[in-house]
Amino acid sequence: MLCGIIRAFLTQIIYMKRNGIRIKPILHLLITVVTAAFCLVYSAAALSFFDGARAECKALSRRGTETERTASDFVIKNYGKSERTAGDISAENYSQSERMASDINKENYGQSERAAGDSVIESNTENGRAPYVKDGNDPAGKYEKKKNEAAGKYEKNGGIDLPILMYHSTFPKDIGQYNIYPSVFEKDLAYLKKNGYTAIDVKDLIDWKNGAFKMPGKSVMITLDDGYLTNYYYAYPLMKKYGMKGVMSVVGSLIDENYRAGSKNTAAHVNYEQIAEMHKSGFMEIQNHTYGLHKNTKDKKGLRKMRGESYKNYKERLSKDLLRLNESLESHTGIRCRAVAFPFGVYSKETVEIIDGLGFKVSFTCAAGINYIQKEGGLHLLKRINRQGGIPTEKFFKQYGME
Repeated sequence: MLCGIIRAFLTQIIYMKRNGIRIKPILHLLITVVTAAFCLVYSAAALSFFDGARAECKALSRRGTETERTASDFVIKNYGKSERTAGDISAENYSQSERMASDINKENYGQSERAAGDSVIESNTENGRAPYVKDGNDPAGKYEKKKNEAAGKYEKNGGIDLPILMYHSTFPKDIGQYNIYPSVFEKDLAYLKKNGYTAIDVKDLIDWKNGAFKMPGKSVMITLDDGYLTNYYYAYPLMKKYGMKGVMSVVGSLIDENYRAGSKNTAAHVNYEQIAEMHKSGFMEIQNHTYGLHKNTKDKKGLRKMRGESYKNYKERLSKDLLRLNESLESHTGIRCRAVAFPFGVYSKETVEIIDGLGFKVSFTCAAGINYIQKEGGLHLLKRINRQGGIPTEKFFKQYGME
């Protein structure tokens, strides 16, 4: 419309100029009219925009109120129903959930134990200490134990749980975390006795596997590493007092080099006469802790294969050392060891094959945990629970479920 008006005015101006009519007043009039037209057009457009915006705001406001009312009504109407529904679901499914959990436990019970029995952890720590690991062996006794009343023992799928305790020195002074006061050692033995545990040794374990020994209901094995003379003076008499068997694993080189007659110093080790006395009593079985491989150096650590060492050389070195101690013990005391305690708990993948071929049917590591042992399985790489000082007897045993 505005363009049409401008076009008409321009046509009129051209006509007036051609006919000699004055144009200036006409131009003033034209500018006034055009300005007024622009103002009218923009005013109308602005009014139209604001009207639309106002209408949209009102619509949004109505929708918001309606939404709030709808949501509120929904909550109010369904609140009671929701509670009832949740209550019904809980009530209906509670028994079913319990049944399902029970079925899962029953179905997986054997599988869980087998998986735990297969789990072996190697400890490569500098001092032979392994952290306590709950690895599925059920130290807390969460799985049901199937009691064989006729045999008087607890068995699970033909196997047994066997905690093996690992002690080092027993001495009445504080000389390190691996020393136990004789008074604490006695409390440990008294606790085991009170709670119905029977101590077994390596011979008993091998005989059980071969069907020649009936395992007691709650069995435990007590091992003492390194052959400290303090154990002859303090631990051994307590073992006899409480009727508990122990297993002392000795180091041949320390027997030959560090025996000091009458000494109760922890640097001293037992001699062959004391070894023979303890073994003959039936309360302290003697086993192999290597002759000269109880070392922790840059190149050598326990029974671990050295870097770059061939299988042939490793087998020869290991065999020579272990048999040297066996032959020395047999010649001095008549004892022939059938178990090896790995110094520092370390070994290599070829170790078990080699020692088994030498006639050692049991081996001990420093990995923490309770063993699940089956007759058809092997007796190698058995785990042990390291007994450190500073922990009260009851607290120590209860953390492994030994009650």
